Amino acid sequence: VVDIFGLDHEPDLTVEPLPAHAIFVACRPGHPLTQKAELRIEELLRFPLVSTPMRGTLAAIVGNNSTVGHLDATSSRFLPAIQVNSLSLARQIACESDALFPGTAAMLTSDLAAGRLVQLNFRIPAMRTSYGIIQRRDRTPSPALKLFVTTLRLVEAELGSGHD
Repeated sequence: VVDIFGLDHEPDLTVEPLPAHAIFVACRPGHPLTQKAELRIEELLRFPLVSTPMRGTLAAIVGNNSTVGHLDATSSRFLPAIQVNSLSLARQIACESDALFPGTAAMLTSDLAAGRLVQLNFRIPAMRTSYGIIQRRDRTPSPALKLFVTTLRLVEAELGSGHD
């Protein structure tokens, strides 16, 4: 399961897109941006982003902004200003700093409910996940992979009408 942005024409792979989920921006309670009723992207771009490296539409929206992060020309990945390998660490950093954390509703639920993070009033339609299942076209999937993919499809079906 990977971000499939740009993989739709890879001849050696089969690509099965998963349903897209909205991406929201969260920050710590008391963050300067929580005082605003509505936000413009220019206001968000004044604060560092904390996340794993990204591809896809969110990276294209953020672009090359030194405060938020930068686009790596070699990999075409967006490297956030505060780059981590763990999204749980990214959430923790956002809870304790002015960094902003982008995440899906499911990723943010527990932190929002506990009051550790606040969801900002900022949404644009292009802020969506673009994940999918990729497999080598010339390989037969193992029984374990088949079970995993079946389970993943069931979970996605349950989330179907979800909260994002």
